[in-house]
Amino acid sequence: MDILMSSQLSRESVLILTLPGSIFPSPGYLGSVYRVFPCMKINPRDGTLANELRKIGWPGLVLFSASVIAFLVPVTWGGIQFPWGSWHTIFSIVVGLAGIVAFGLYEGYMTSRPFLPLYIFRNYTTSIIYVGSFINGVLLYAQVYYMPEYFQSVKLYSPLIAGVAALPGSLTVIPSAVLTGIVVGKTGHYRWATWTGWALATLGFGVMCLLDVHTSIPAWISIRIPAGIGKGILLPALNIALQASVPQTDMVMATRMFQFLRDFGHTVGVSIGSSILDNVVRTQLHKPDVASVVPANLTDLSAVKLIIVLKDMPAESDVALALRSAFAQSFVAIWATMKGLSGLALLIHFFTKECDMNQKLTTDQSWTQGDVADETEETPARSESKK
Repeated sequence: MDILMSSQLSRESVLILTLPGSIFPSPGYLGSVYRVFPCMKINPRDGTLANELRKIGWPGLVLFSASVIAFLVPVTWGGIQFPWGSWHTIFSIVVGLAGIVAFGLYEGYMTSRPFLPLYIFRNYTTSIIYVGSFINGVLLYAQVYYMPEYFQSVKLYSPLIAGVAALPGSLTVIPSAVLTGIVVGKTGHYRWATWTGWALATLGFGVMCLLDVHTSIPAWISIRIPAGIGKGILLPALNIALQASVPQTDMVMATRMFQFLRDFGHTVGVSIGSSILDNVVRTQLHKPDVASVVPANLTDLSAVKLIIVLKDMPAESDVALALRSAFAQSFVAIWATMKGLSGLALLIHFFTKECDMNQKLTTDQSWTQGDVADETEETPARSESKK
């Protein structure tokens, strides 16, 4: 599974560099990509590595990491290793949530070197974008991680074919991202892109709830397209919205927070999906009509072990069909959860303010080429800040 996920993300990363040059050919496009970093003038900062390490808010980092782990572990094992109502699960979740609250208080009032400076959340537009970044991370890894599992457990595809089947959801990402960047750059407006992206993501996860045991190949190909386009639109749109809504002096910390929350969303997306998958499969297998078909020794196995068992069964046998149907229902629950999260993101992004994209560059670094050095002139026709 990790190989499939890494290969898909690697394909998208490679296409980011190569596809624009093939769609919009211009002399020296690829050369310009590879000359970007040599053309930058990097000004070294004073200070030793030890001094830089001392600037990190280590107490906050440790408290945050421990609290998140304490929260995510019981979310993963709830209903599987221990019941949701057991003291193991409840105690761990309470400890994790209490630790996160303590972390917020510590970062806000008890340290001069915070791990996550809370002042960057004072702008409500930026705070909404951070929430969107987190949700986008949840959606991304929930889809990338569990879509191949759908193909392996419900459609009984091999790992290789499951990876190929994941292409329709990723091949639409880069073209929509490139087109979004071009349109935003030409118009100077970006809120339409965040709204469109979240709307398509909500629609995409909604139609993915139609995927079942007997979904045809043309159907699951077309069903995957809306979510892929929405994901592609959101990749540049959220970044542009963030950079337009924060002052240049806070840009480094803001972009770090943006990436951190998206990466944190990746972790949460996999954890939530795992919990939903195992719990719904187990619930489905304990239904009387299913339990009468599936052997008792299979009803308490984890989803991963059930997939292995399925590989050795005739695809159209009663037991295999019952297991495949149970898996299909569990994936419907995952897609429905993601649909709810993307719908929430769409709703809150209607309350963001569109800010002027034209900001004067304030940085310690610069370009070495004379034709691009110290470019601070304003570009024409940029929108003023407005609601």
